[in-house]
Amino acid sequence: MSNTYRINQSTFLEAAHQFVEATNQNKAKEEFNKDIEVVENRFNIIYLAHQAKGAGDIIISGRYNGWDDLKYILTECTGLLDHNYVDIAECIKGLNAIRFEVVTAQFHIKIQKDLKTNREAVIIKRRV
Repeated sequence: MSNTYRINQSTFLEAAHQFVEATNQNKAKEEFNKDIEVVENRFNIIYLAHQAKGAGDIIISGRYNGWDDLKYILTECTGLLDHNYVDIAECIKGLNAIRFEVVTAQFHIKIQKDLKTNREAVIIKRRV
C-alpha cells in the first residue's frame, strides 16, 4: 500500500465514523473499525466501478437499510480510494440531512440520511 492510499483510507474512515455517529448508529471507534474490517462484498461495488466507462456513469444508486448495509458499502468503497492522489472525504451535517461525501480522482461517493423522513440513500458516480 502506498502512503497516499493509507492517508486516504485514514481520512475516509474518520469521516465515515463521524457520519455513523451523526446518524445515531452508536458505534464506538474500535467497534466501527472492527466491523468495517471483517465484512465481505455484498454489492460488488468495485466490480461495477470497473464496468463503468465514461464520466457521469452511475455505479450504484438507491436506498440502504441501516448499519447492516452501510458497513458493506463503506468497506467496498475503500477499494475505490486512490493510490496516487489525495482524496477528499467529509461528513456534512445540515438541518434536514447528514451527508458523507468522498471525491477521488475517478469517483464521487455520496451517502445521505434524511433526518425528516429517516430515509438513507447512496449514489456512486464515475468522475472521469
